This record gives sequence, structure tokens and C-alpha cells, in this order.
Amino acid sequence: MTLTKELRWKDLTKEEKQVAVSCGRLANPEDFNFHRVAGELFACDDESAWIATVPVEYSEKYPDEYFGFNDDEDASVSASCLIPITTDQELTEESICRDYLGIDPKHVSDFTVGV
Repeated sequence: MTLTKELRWKDLTKEEKQVAVSCGRLANPEDFNFHRVAGELFACDDESAWIATVPVEYSEKYPDEYFGFNDDEDASVSASCLIPITTDQELTEESICRDYLGIDPKHVSDFTVGV
């Protein structure tokens, strides 16, 4: 239910590639996957993930996230952490849930970063 499309290096505009190289946050920008969130460009950090726990009472609202889980278990929805490229602003827990994971932040019982 992610609201962003994963992009590869070849999918970026010339300007976005220049910013990704010059920002100094990525050792080899060509090796990263990217996402656009709220109009800004972010690189995927495949070494860490955001994990949102959604209680079972919301399972009908997020059927894709509950696929394969027991009816009586909370779901853990995870995605790679994002490194800001075209902005200096870090994503908030609320914007990660809403804009990246596609989950209403009010429906999250726990939010963690896993490495």
C-alpha cells in the first residue's frame, strides 16, 4: 500500500542525479533505489527499515498488510528507511506512516527502526 513508486538511477532526471551526487549523503548514488515522497527525492537505505505495528482491529482497513497473518495477530508493516536527497528535512513518524507506508498514523500502535 506504499504511496510511492520505487525509482532506479536511470529513472531520475538529470537534475536529480546531480543533486544525488552533490548532496554527499550517498557513497555511490548509482547503487541506490529512490522514492519520491511529497514531491521530494529520497534514497532507500537497504540496511535499516521502519517498522510500524498495526493492531488487528484495523486489519480490514489494510488487507494487503495482513496477507498471510493470523486473524488474531497484529501486523508489522516495514519499508526501507529513506535518506533525504532534495530536502534537509527528515521525515516524521506521521509522514512516514501516511505518505510512505500508506497507513493512518492513528492506527499504528508501535513504530521502530530496525537495523
